[in-house]
Amino acid sequence: MEKQNQHNWNGFQICFLLFMVNLTSANLFSQNGKVVIGDGFIVINSTVASPAALIVNNSSTDAIRHSGSGHIISANEYSKINWVMGEAASGTYTFHFGRSTTDYVPFFFEITAQGTGPTGSLSVASWNSPSNSTPPSGVDLCSSSETDVLDRFWLITPSNYSANPTATVNFSYAAADDPTSIGSDLKAQRWNDALSDCKWEAPLGTWMAGSPSYVQVSGLSNFSPWTLTRGSHPLPIELLFFNAALNESVVNITWATESEINNDYFTIERSADGINFSIIDTVKGAGNSTSELHYARTDKNPLHGISYYRLKQTDFDGNYKFTEMVPVNFKGIEVISLQPNPAVSNITFLMNTSEEMEATYFITDIDGRLVKSERIIISEGVSHLPVDISSLAQGMYIFKLVSDDNMHFTCKHFMKTK
Repeated sequence: MEKQNQHNWNGFQICFLLFMVNLTSANLFSQNGKVVIGDGFIVINSTVASPAALIVNNSSTDAIRHSGSGHIISANEYSKINWVMGEAASGTYTFHFGRSTTDYVPFFFEITAQGTGPTGSLSVASWNSPSNSTPPSGVDLCSSSETDVLDRFWLITPSNYSANPTATVNFSYAAADDPTSIGSDLKAQRWNDALSDCKWEAPLGTWMAGSPSYVQVSGLSNFSPWTLTRGSHPLPIELLFFNAALNESVVNITWATESEINNDYFTIERSADGINFSIIDTVKGAGNSTSELHYARTDKNPLHGISYYRLKQTDFDGNYKFTEMVPVNFKGIEVISLQPNPAVSNITFLMNTSEEMEATYFITDIDGRLVKSERIIISEGVSHLPVDISSLAQGMYIFKLVSDDNMHFTCKHFMKTK
């Protein structure tokens, strides 16, 4: 029979023994009653425009019972079981899903720490997706081979909680959901919208053989879309961020990873035109890590004007990918050379600046004592600055050029002889 309207039952038990109920555009609602599934089936097959759900407003762990060969068939992400659990402190809630009318693939949600919210509920959809053709809305498999991803997705959504419950979860699947026989290499992966680009977190869990087999993950309090993937070749994991920022006369380069899998090394690259890049540093990766890791390097000799930084991440197998480019505008002073060095009476400094600026040069001896200074105006581009050093004693000196805003400076050493 077709369910076209919301139906309620209050305080008593409804049994699906030998028949099938199709929910296509309305909810089947239990108010304090219980659902007993014998050899019948509940098929939830709805659309984004007309979602449908089996709603169970009973926090007892046996509010949905399974006593025969039947089960609940969720056709897609809009076809859900919504179970009001409230602030249950413990207990295993079994969502009795199945694949068509044959395979039984329950979803187990064992609460290990209660949530905060007396009307809190958990909404779950679990559906077969041949060749991963129907992932949850907004989810991208990021060019991964379909042979590395199970043909099943789970959408797990807590509601009305100020703090979610923590649980151990079993992701059960049918043999037909695993056409490439990944088997014991399966891990669970969560899609996290807070990440950038490809948003899959690190694979988790332990595979368990059984009828059906499943992957168990403990300590979950963050949910959203999940799937099972090949642990040795999981869905790609992206950086949390990559940034390059000017800090006076240097550029600080920072990045962080949510996790790393088979990550050999990072390469920091820089370009003056955004097309031709050169390597300025290489940083060893962590290999495999499930912890958030932060990295930092400094470019002590940035290019003048606008330059571009990017990060290249390379796996042990040689595969690599790049981040987006980050522009940095360095309006600095560069002393290209000083001639002659050593010098007797006069020395000429060849300088390059990204714009005209006012600055002061300081000459100090090796002990830091100031022996000469002068305020100057430096033209944009390459210019020459002749300096009379005839009055200086023989020895090693430091030439320091500082802009008036104290944002840019450069140093060079030279030798004064007789």
